[in-house]
Amino acid sequence: WISVAERPVASWPREIVIRLHENLRIKTEWNNMRASLLVGKPIKTGHEKEDKWKPAEWKPPKRLVFSQLLIPTADSTRAEYIMEKLRTLDEMRSERRKEVGLLNTLLIGGAGTAKTSIVLMNQAGLSDDYSFKRINFSFYTLPHNFQESIDSEVEKKNAKNYRPFRDKKLVVFLDDFSMPQVNEWNDQITLEITRQLIDFRGFYFLDKEERGNPKAITGLQFLAAMNHPTNGRNDVPNRIKRPVIDLGLRSEEHTSELQS
Repeated sequence: WISVAERPVASWPREIVIRLHENLRIKTEWNNMRASLLVGKPIKTGHEKEDKWKPAEWKPPKRLVFSQLLIPTADSTRAEYIMEKLRTLDEMRSERRKEVGLLNTLLIGGAGTAKTSIVLMNQAGLSDDYSFKRINFSFYTLPHNFQESIDSEVEKKNAKNYRPFRDKKLVVFLDDFSMPQVNEWNDQITLEITRQLIDFRGFYFLDKEERGNPKAITGLQFLAAMNHPTNGRNDVPNRIKRPVIDLGLRSEEHTSELQS
């Protein structure tokens, strides 16, 4: 008996070759994108004029409220670019393997790095095919609070299948993502039901009549924001980091240190 890796490539099963090719392509594209984002240069796709990390022209609103101004920057443009690219992916990466697509983004940064502002600017650019729901997590947010918030935004389609109202897609923004209480087993149960919804596209009915039956929910994309897990702040479990793309946002102080 010899392992697949020891056989000639020509004799490998077709599924393994396809999966390796797919993983290599995604890894290469992501590494190119990450390198481009770090140095602040455009991604070379043959359309350099369109790919510059230049913020869109800002137009002041008719009613100017200084505390509510959202002005795009090069960093916010990069983050929004990735969120938009992920949004175009299929909900299911593989129907046969029941593998969900990687549509979700987690913004990580200290205070003042415009995590919430980036998401709100992204919300302003959503088409009519999308609706938006913001959920603020806190120390006291429990799983049933999260589930009730999601249930209020979806409607029944057939049997146990649910989708957002008017058959739109729903972008769910989870602010202060790391805030829910950590229990004695170092778990955050509110984040576990969030992971369940992302991984399995659903959870279980809480109603007395159907309690314990599975409830399938499709058409969701998650955006989340959290502080760096330092100075006593919570980290989030590795299980919830797996189905999301982590984007680290730099403060002006950190950027000036890198440039020097």
